[in-house]
Amino acid sequence: MAEGNEQRDRLPQYRASLQSFNEKMKTYRKVISPDAIMRLTSSPFWDIIKVFHLQFLEDSECKKVDEDILRMVRAYDTKKQGFVLDQTVHKITAEDVATCLGVRLQGVAFPLNKHHQKPKNNRIIDKYFGDAKKVTKVMVDNALKEALKDPKKQVPSDVASLIVMNLFISFLFCTSGYTLSWKLVEVCTDWTSWRQYSWASLILDHLHNGLSKKQQEKDVALSGCLPLIMVILVS
Repeated sequence: MAEGNEQRDRLPQYRASLQSFNEKMKTYRKVISPDAIMRLTSSPFWDIIKVFHLQFLEDSECKKVDEDILRMVRAYDTKKQGFVLDQTVHKITAEDVATCLGVRLQGVAFPLNKHHQKPKNNRIIDKYFGDAKKVTKVMVDNALKEALKDPKKQVPSDVASLIVMNLFISFLFCTSGYTLSWKLVEVCTDWTSWRQYSWASLILDHLHNGLSKKQQEKDVALSGCLPLIMVILVS
C-alpha cells in the first residue's frame, strides 16, 4: 500500500463539518425569508449561524487539519477528560466553548447519550419526520429543501427549526452515524425552551462522549464538535 494511503487509513474518521453547514447556507441564504432570519436572530445560535449566513468564511477556512486532529485524539485521556501533552493535562472548559461559539453558558443540561423516545403530537416532527424511527442528516437536508421549495408557502418557524437541526447534526452535535437524537430534534422545534439550557455544557459533554468512545473503540468514527479541539492547540 502506498504511503499516502497508509496515512489516510491512520487518520480518524470524524463528522463535524463546518464545510457542510457552510455549503447549505451558501445554497439557501437568498431564499430564506426575513421572518425566518428574524427567528434565528433570537435563538442562542445566531452568533454561529450569522457567520455562515453572511458568508464570512471561505470554503478553505472550513476544512480541518487531519494531522492536528489525529494528534489531539491520541493524546486524549478518558479518565482525566483532557489532552495529555508533555505530561501536562490540557482541558477544554464550558467557558471556552461559550467564548469560542458564542453560546449560552448558564442553564440546565440533559443526558445526550440516553435513548430518547420519539416525541408525539409535535407539528414539525409529524410533518417532516412522521414515519422516521430516527433522524439522519439526509432527512434533515431533505426537510430543509422541502421547507424552502416554495417561497410563497414558506413557514418561518419550520425553516428556522430545520436550519438549527442542520447546524446540530452537521457541527455541534454530529455523531458517528450522522443521526440526531429525538431530544435534540424536539428541542429544535420548541423555541420557548432554548434559553433554559447550558449549550456550552451540552456541546462539551457530547465532545467528551465522542472522544471517550473513540478511545474505547478505535474503529468507530468520531463524534462531537471536533474543531473545539483546536482551542488546545492555540492556547
